[in-house]
Amino acid sequence: MAQCSYCGADTSLFTNGVPVCLTCASERYEKARVHQILEQGVSAAKRRAETASNAFDITIRDVPSGLPYPDGRQRIQNASNEYTRAREALMKAMERLGDFVAKGTVPDDLKDSNSKPPEIR
Repeated sequence: MAQCSYCGADTSLFTNGVPVCLTCASERYEKARVHQILEQGVSAAKRRAETASNAFDITIRDVPSGLPYPDGRQRIQNASNEYTRAREALMKAMERLGDFVAKGTVPDDLKDSNSKPPEIR
């Protein structure tokens, strides 16, 4: 019987030719799953920020559009607010991924094994 490469426990399980016990294999799978979910969150937040940035740029180019002044101003404000929220969501997603990679901190909403990727707001 081989010894687990990570904890030294006896095992007959091998992953890519490397002996690994069931506990360590499960932990490594869980870490990979959390990392993937966090990366997907960052990707989704980046797409949202890019979309909001493009919408803001279009709004700025479109104003003045001949619409009454308050409406143009409100459209710019709305686009700016959405872009701000999207950038904040991106920073939060990047912080969550960074904390996981650097410190091993698993966000509370991902500690459940049946977790889905968090919704980007």
